[in-house]
Amino acid sequence: GPRMFQKTSIIVADILPGTPISKVGAMAFYYAINLKEIFIPNDIETLYISQDGGVFEGCNLLESVVFEENSRLENAGYGTFWNCSSLKELYLPNSVKTIGRHFVRGASNLEVFSFGASFEYFTMFGAEPDSSHMWVFYDCKKLKRVYMPATFALLDDEYAFNDYVAK
Repeated sequence: GPRMFQKTSIIVADILPGTPISKVGAMAFYYAINLKEIFIPNDIETLYISQDGGVFEGCNLLESVVFEENSRLENAGYGTFWNCSSLKELYLPNSVKTIGRHFVRGASNLEVFSFGASFEYFTMFGAEPDSSHMWVFYDCKKLKRVYMPATFALLDDEYAFNDYVAK
């Protein structure tokens, strides 16, 4: 549920495969400041879409995000990895179709990001496609590579790569 592990001292979190969970609630791991690793099983379809706060927002020691093979994750919401400053690489599974505003904003050490083959559009809060002021990579100052599918065309947001300097 929402805020389930907020501000806990948990270090490694495995969401167990085969559990009857398809969504991870808003701010579930919000500022779980000691969290270093997360395993997301293929049962999860949504990382909650809300403006309340990202599922892993503020997990500044988070280094590893592993998605189980054959992931069914389709939607990842607002600020999911906002201020996850230890994250260096993030490869979304091919099943992801939408991501929300501020998705990896403030992931200041992020160097590589991959959207996955099925990515379609950015969204505000699970609504229609939107590309205005998404600030997806804002403050990702070490970003070197972004992989996106050839079919993706909706990236006209002047703020998407704010503070991004190609190296």
